[in-house]
Amino acid sequence: MFTAASAPRNPAFANCRYPLPELWVSIGATSTAGASIKWMCDQILSCGIDEMTARAAAAAPGAGGVVYLPYLQGERTPWWDPGARGVFFGLALTTDGRDLCRAVFEGVAFSWRQVLGLLQREYDFEPSEVIAVGGGTANPLWNRIKASVLKAPLRVLEFAETASLGAAMTAGLAGGVFENAEAARDATAPLRSSHTVEPVPEWIEAYDRAFAVYDRLYPALEPVFARAAHRTS
Repeated sequence: MFTAASAPRNPAFANCRYPLPELWVSIGATSTAGASIKWMCDQILSCGIDEMTARAAAAAPGAGGVVYLPYLQGERTPWWDPGARGVFFGLALTTDGRDLCRAVFEGVAFSWRQVLGLLQREYDFEPSEVIAVGGGTANPLWNRIKASVLKAPLRVLEFAETASLGAAMTAGLAGGVFENAEAARDATAPLRSSHTVEPVPEWIEAYDRAFAVYDRLYPALEPVFARAAHRTS
């Protein structure tokens, strides 16, 4: 998500007005991030998140050449394609369950790298850190994967329910509880504690190679997705 002073024009993002009327917001929306992890645990492994994480931790970065597209429910940014589907690419006789587990964690991180790259090009900025929130941030391995894929420190907020907090702040502004946006922000100070996860230098080269494959997969498969969607419609 990125806030801007002028109306965004790139349709790859969900563009809307910010609660502060002088700002706009561009949202890179992905459809199945945490849902990919839950799917792997529930539908494929029949195990809990701790077991999946342990299996992924036992695999090398790059998942033995396996790349996962997390399009289990279509995709939004950057493709806006309800017909896109999940893919494991690069399977071989040497692939095992540990590789598949790691590939799912990595594939979602690759989708975020793709979105972040779009935002960087659109708004010409280089982030010094990436802020992460939500339930997935409770997973230390996934945090290290995300920081390494994004090649930036990941600042993880301890308070996970930021969407609800933002709604409460907006309601407080509208109802006169807060005099201005700065007062609303200051009121959240006790909830902004965080810790930083640094990239793992030894993983970055493997992730650059894997992301180069990830980045080319959807354009190569889009005609196949379109034909499959047409046959089932």
